Amino acid sequence: MKTKRLPIVLLAILALVSILALTACETEMPTNGIDGKDGQDGKDGVGIASIEKTSTEGLVDTYTITLTDGTTSTFTVNNGANGQDGAQGEQGVQGEQGVQGEQWEPMSIWFVPASGLTLVL
Repeated sequence: MKTKRLPIVLLAILALVSILALTACETEMPTNGIDGKDGQDGKDGVGIASIEKTSTEGLVDTYTITLTDGTTSTFTVNNGANGQDGAQGEQGVQGEQGVQGEQWEPMSIWFVPASGLTLVL
């Protein structure tokens, strides 16, 4: 008999806890997402204002990053020297023959100069 009452008791406790949790709220919840209070604005962030190449010495380039708060930072890039040309590669496989195009036929061009004579080229 005790095992038949256990699910009913647990269900009643769950219902009571749910009712208490929902009625404990003092403020009315907005229903459309618009009526809630605005939060405080956060601090302004810092972004990148510019990145400039500021110097080159040999194979080393120096870049300066300027942030929107006025601070700067530099970094270097080590470039590689020009290498030697590679060996000649093997000849590729011959491709298939393309489709034969249409035959071009010359056409006559008529000119009528201002003199009134007709020339045929």
